[in-house]
Amino acid sequence: MSTIRQVFNEPFKPIISELYETGIKANLFQNKMFATVSLYSIAVENVAVNANDPGEPDLYVQRGKQRSNGVEVELNGNITDALSAHSKRLCCFNWSCATEQTLYAC
Repeated sequence: MSTIRQVFNEPFKPIISELYETGIKANLFQNKMFATVSLYSIAVENVAVNANDPGEPDLYVQRGKQRSNGVEVELNGNITDALSAHSKRLCCFNWSCATEQTLYAC
C-alpha cells in the first residue's frame, strides 16, 4: 500500500472504485423466510484518511488501492403474524466477520 502526502492547496485525486457481486435469493417455508447469499469483490483507490500526525491533526493522506473480498448471508422471516426476524452475516475472505440480528414485533 503506497501513501502519498497531500500537498495543501491542491485537491485530492478522485476516488475510483470497482465492485463485482453475484448471488442467489430463495423463498423458503411457504414464503415465511427469505434467504440471500452473495459473493463480492470491491477495490477502492485514493481513499483519504487522517495522517494521524499530532503536529498536524487536520492533515489527510491518500492511500493506494484497498481490496476486500467476501460473502454475505442474510435471512429474513416471519416467526408469527406479529413477529419477524432479521439476521445478517458478512465475512471477508480474511475471515473477519460481522453479525447483525434483529427481532421486530408488529
